[in-house]
Amino acid sequence: MRKNLQAYVINFAGLSNGLHHFDFEITDTFFANFEYSEIQKGNLKVQLTLKKGDRLLNLHFSIKGSVSLPCDRCLQELDCPIEIEDEVVVRFGSEEGEEEEGFWVLPEKAYQLDLSDYLYETIAVERPIQWVHPLDAQNHPTCDPQMMAILEAMKAKNEEEDETEENFEEDETEEDVDDDINEVWNILNKKNKL
Repeated sequence: MRKNLQAYVINFAGLSNGLHHFDFEITDTFFANFEYSEIQKGNLKVQLTLKKGDRLLNLHFSIKGSVSLPCDRCLQELDCPIEIEDEVVVRFGSEEGEEEEGFWVLPEKAYQLDLSDYLYETIAVERPIQWVHPLDAQNHPTCDPQMMAILEAMKAKNEEEDETEENFEEDETEEDVDDDINEVWNILNKKNKL
């Protein structure tokens, strides 16, 4: 097991049938346990209601807080609010690991449930596809001004290069292209005759 994740393991074998409540905090140390994670910082609260039956566990998760993500435009960190409600049914059987969305199977002899991977994946999937600073009243990005200046300079340079390419293409006539093709064919024909 990864370091610092023991707090996200529930030993359900010793619990009586009925409702049980668990509270977890997810912070930077949680995300540090997941190699190559896009999310490095966060502060979230997890409330779990576990209903234990003879052959099933019903889990209801409420996850609220925020994670810190780099802006897709200027790379400056900004908070992304996260609010998730989810339900999972856990049953016991011989087909361990067989999972569907919202449904898990644990071996008959299982006595604990590690929620760390589930919590990480659920939060990571909630990340917006594009995350950027909001626009101001004049409809301009509120991103890092230095980075925006660099991006504007690069945009201007690319537009200038595109314009130069378009002018070059316009100067080249169809006759020039035909001449180039004929020249290539002439060279190939000479080599073929040798």
